[in-house]
Amino acid sequence: MTEQVQADFEKYFEFVDYVTSTPTKFTANFVERVEELSVQYPPLSRLLTSAIGMSAEAGEFSEIVKKVLFQGKPLSEDNLNHLRIELGDVLWYMVQACLALGVTLDDIAIQNTMKLSARYPEGAFSVIRSEHRREGDL
Repeated sequence: MTEQVQADFEKYFEFVDYVTSTPTKFTANFVERVEELSVQYPPLSRLLTSAIGMSAEAGEFSEIVKKVLFQGKPLSEDNLNHLRIELGDVLWYMVQACLALGVTLDDIAIQNTMKLSARYPEGAFSVIRSEHRREGDL
């Protein structure tokens, strides 16, 4: 019989606090970091809005898919439309990110196509190439 290991959450909380950056832990340090970055990167607030927004909207999209696949929600026209609406919200935040980065959706699509074409030079998905990427292949 193997020994049951118990988690010590008090120690884990201490560990998490210890390895957390000061801008994460303290609002004053966060504000200082934002002010520091804003000098060199003025659209920082737009970038932050887009990052949080894309995550939230992608979560809403995923929630619908989860309920359809695992919880018996019907794949109805209403739910498909809801997915399209959430995808539109993701797109809105993607454009916010593009504005913050000074790029277009065309730029992003072209860069992504070049990345994937280099990863899959045969022109088709490969599990091996997906799992074993070259250095620098993000």
